Amino acid sequence: MPRDRDAEERARKERRREAIRNQIREWKTKRETVETQIENLTTEQSNLNGYLGEWDAQKTIYNGNDILSEVVIVNLFEGVCANKIKEDFTACMAEMDQTYGKVSGLNGNVGAQISRLNDYLSFIDAKISALESELASI
Repeated sequence: MPRDRDAEERARKERRREAIRNQIREWKTKRETVETQIENLTTEQSNLNGYLGEWDAQKTIYNGNDILSEVVIVNLFEGVCANKIKEDFTACMAEMDQTYGKVSGLNGNVGAQISRLNDYLSFIDAKISALESELASI
């Protein structure tokens, strides 16, 4: 009779070990998924930073352009065209500023998401560590 209990106990422990191993595999799969998401978001954040840098450079060029700051009017037709160009350019710059603000906000949101995913990664690591400790204690 005692041998049956020992066999039952060993079988119960082995079932428990297998259940823990399965949980560890599931958490490791989740970890891989989160790591991939972080990598993808980091790449996108780099792209956004590049776009923002390009925009800053272009705005500096446009704002420093002598042609756009000096409008020379020789006749009425040129004056109308020059004023139209200046109005269009001003509207374009305002739209670029709006877009820049939105991209900058998106960039911040991507950064916040990366931070949250890193926190979740820490949680996953702690969970895997706890499961591995439990497995070692059985």
